[in-house]
Amino acid sequence: MKEHDLAQLNIKVSKQLHSKLKYLAQNSDKTMERYINSILKQSADEDFIDEGVKSSVIEDINKRLTNLEKVFLGNNLNALKETAFTDQEAKNCTLFMKGLFNKIFHERNYTKPNDCWQDFIPLVEKFSQWNNFYTLRLKEVMLIEDPDPWTADELNELCLGNKCPCPIYSALKEWSGCFNFPSQQVICDKGSDLVNSIEIK
Repeated sequence: MKEHDLAQLNIKVSKQLHSKLKYLAQNSDKTMERYINSILKQSADEDFIDEGVKSSVIEDINKRLTNLEKVFLGNNLNALKETAFTDQEAKNCTLFMKGLFNKIFHERNYTKPNDCWQDFIPLVEKFSQWNNFYTLRLKEVMLIEDPDPWTADELNELCLGNKCPCPIYSALKEWSGCFNFPSQQVICDKGSDLVNSIEIK
């Protein structure tokens, strides 16, 4: 579509819904603009917009956004925290992720820690809020014998407060292949005590 065929539509949504739409767009391999356009276009195609049906189309759009929010929460409920990270929870998360990384290293018979790292890090770097700083910090946590633990401020910034799943949590869950992966909050509470219970696939 040519630039002169486009018009700008300004709408305001809650910060939480914005974060969820951004996450869903990323998982669909679309930009936020393309993702929302596809939702609106689908709704508009089903109900041609004229003066008589504008309200029904707007209602339909709101229902679609509400359903997307429910899907998001349903698929990622265990990955979300109800409250912000504390420093003790951040420390427990550090011990858990390092312990699970080492367990996968041994159970999958890697010979070099860096090979294990290279297999894992792409699963984290695909998240939009990830950057080079987080890569260096995570590499320190996973590969150095006695690293400085994550801080509450670092994890809260990474998770956009408590509005988005932690990318490290999501990546470890995917990488391990564990079906009954503990929730983010349980990991915050119990830390490395959970590592032995994780079944690596």
